[in-house]
Amino acid sequence: MAVGAGWLVGPAVVVLFIALAALGLIASLSVAAWLATLLKLTITVDEKSKLNQTQIVERLRGLASGGSGSIEIQSASTIENVSATLTDLSKADWISAVQKVVLFLVGISPWQVTVDAGDREAFVGLARNGRTVHAATVQTAGSGLEPLRNPPAPIGDDEILAVFVAAEILLAMRPWYSEDFDAGLNGATRAQSVALQHIAARWYMWTHDTTDAMTLLKTAVANDPSNQLAVVTLENARWRASNDPEELRDYGNWLDRQLGVGQGQA
Repeated sequence: MAVGAGWLVGPAVVVLFIALAALGLIASLSVAAWLATLLKLTITVDEKSKLNQTQIVERLRGLASGGSGSIEIQSASTIENVSATLTDLSKADWISAVQKVVLFLVGISPWQVTVDAGDREAFVGLARNGRTVHAATVQTAGSGLEPLRNPPAPIGDDEILAVFVAAEILLAMRPWYSEDFDAGLNGATRAQSVALQHIAARWYMWTHDTTDAMTLLKTAVANDPSNQLAVVTLENARWRASNDPEELRDYGNWLDRQLGVGQGQA
């Protein structure tokens, strides 16, 4: 039997439960253990940031809808410190101290994200149970990202950057929730690749010329060849406007191979 992160096992758990029962804290432990199973996320954005919390939440929900709809996103004002809140159930200092230890061990504190964004880059920090588990700077400028300099109207640079931030958050949390996330990620393991596929499919694929979309998708595939959604979207961008029977036949055959069926018919 294990509690929280698996630090307490066997006889130690029994001793802990007996001690807590004597203090009348089993109820608090049960609540904490239940909360530990929830995927709660708090996003805090620096007040001088070029992005706001609403933009990031909107893009995160869009990316997560494929296979991780269990994410519960809360504002910082809603739950600044869950451990402190539950500890306040008891006003006795010595009982509160025990509660804090238990709450830390079962890991009920929400995931906390901090974001500080400039014009084309942003710092993303992710903490679990009060400890930083991921920190990265994302950028929307660089080789293979040239089409992002002039996104299709009315999309702005801030919306592009918000997708990059959301993808960074999602992929940083993936190791803890792979069963929930992997189905929607379709093999993707790199945040930039996820962001570029989403941006290309949502905003660049529906223009008359898909050259920019293809540039972004090629970068996404090169960055993460296992991102099957990016691979399929790239092929669609490459061939969907073709009128050449041979090209369409090749595209049909390629799709058939992806689906594991026989040769396609043009």
